[in-house]
Amino acid sequence: MNAHTHATGLLGVPADQVMRLPKDGDAEGWAKFNERIADQFYANARPAAADAYEFNGVDLSNPIDKAFIEDFRGTAFENGVSQKQMDGFMKWFGEANERINAQIIEQTKTERAANQAALDQAWGEKAQVYKTEIPNVVAKLAEKAGLFDPQNGETAEKVLQALNIEGDAMADNPTLMRLLAVVADMTAEPEVLPGTARTIPSGQGAMTPAQAKEALDAFMANKDKTEPFYNPAHQGHAVAKAEWQRLINAMHPSSGG
Repeated sequence: MNAHTHATGLLGVPADQVMRLPKDGDAEGWAKFNERIADQFYANARPAAADAYEFNGVDLSNPIDKAFIEDFRGTAFENGVSQKQMDGFMKWFGEANERINAQIIEQTKTERAANQAALDQAWGEKAQVYKTEIPNVVAKLAEKAGLFDPQNGETAEKVLQALNIEGDAMADNPTLMRLLAVVADMTAEPEVLPGTARTIPSGQGAMTPAQAKEALDAFMANKDKTEPFYNPAHQGHAVAKAEWQRLINAMHPSSGG
């Protein structure tokens, strides 16, 4: 009975008619019978050649992916894999890749959060200043290194992307970020130390209110300072705003904190 049931699935006729063929002269019956046999043979047999395997929806524009598929085709052909089996393999590969990619994304989020927490703890109140100033420092270094030409309208965007020094990606390499934070301090103007509670002149104590007012007047007269200060979208806005606030605090020490 099992053999009859299996034959029914293959030939598409009732179990009590598995041995019955179309009558002579029944062209339509024979055409359907032959088509069904051909379909079953194609689905359960190895293709005529390795390159006959179909990979619908697979992008072969990448040379590495194309080389893998070609090798996979050859191995499958040597082991008698049918197109139906190949379709099953490819479906499994696709689903497995989706699961792996989802796991990688979640792992990256978890690692970034942990790295960012460690950086915030190490930097303390300087954290927000560094998040803004580090990209500025890298942009200046990249320009000096000739990695982009601002005269031709180029920006440091590609350099920042290549080094993952943008947004949340900055936490991917906390060691590099801590080194660049030191560079940011070293390249800051002597009277403006990022993250300090007040503006401190090089080699001196805290600014006097008179010194702070003089520095603030110079700040407001400097276009390189006021442009980022008045433009929230500017990369250096947070640094300029922090500098301005420190000068205000130094002018009014009793209220600056």
